[in-house]
Amino acid sequence: MDLEVDFERGLVRIGEREVWVRAYPLPIDHEATRQIAQSARVHEFEEELLHRRRDFLILRVDRADLSKNVLRGFSAFDLFLEEHPEFTERVTFMAQLMPSRTDVPQYAEYLERIEALVAARLSGRYEVKDESGLIDRRRAALEEHARLAREAAQLRAQAARAKQISQRVDLNQKIKAIETAIDRNKQLMLGDGA
Repeated sequence: MDLEVDFERGLVRIGEREVWVRAYPLPIDHEATRQIAQSARVHEFEEELLHRRRDFLILRVDRADLSKNVLRGFSAFDLFLEEHPEFTERVTFMAQLMPSRTDVPQYAEYLERIEALVAARLSGRYEVKDESGLIDRRRAALEEHARLAREAAQLRAQAARAKQISQRVDLNQKIKAIETAIDRNKQLMLGDGA
């Protein structure tokens, strides 16, 4: 664009205008990150990753957010396998998606659409031949997950309206229990558990 850039002052000049350019990186707690990296849960995930990996591995880590185009990414992988069936049992595609803004109906619905696509289309379509009962278990887990996600959203709305601290604490404990159940169901939906 042939713009004059003053890196020292963080300015870009456009004609007579000066535009400030600043970076505001998110702070990362290095100690907490190191502790998490050494945790049993991370080691379990690493073992699961290595267990599922075939010749090729695609790992996506992202928020399940409307702006991230998660559905488009899954659809692109679907198209890739459709056009290159020789990779069907040679590539593993794993997505570690963090739910985002599940108290907003559009975001909760988007998460459900992502999970439905994975359970109904990708898992069933490219099922490894020796996993016949897995898809039924994943679909059942998906239905349970959707029910739990709706229940959690309702409880969050109630907690936001609750006037007494004791009511909020009680509702938040119920939400935490549901979130734990949701995590267990994700293994069934996207993994090879139970």
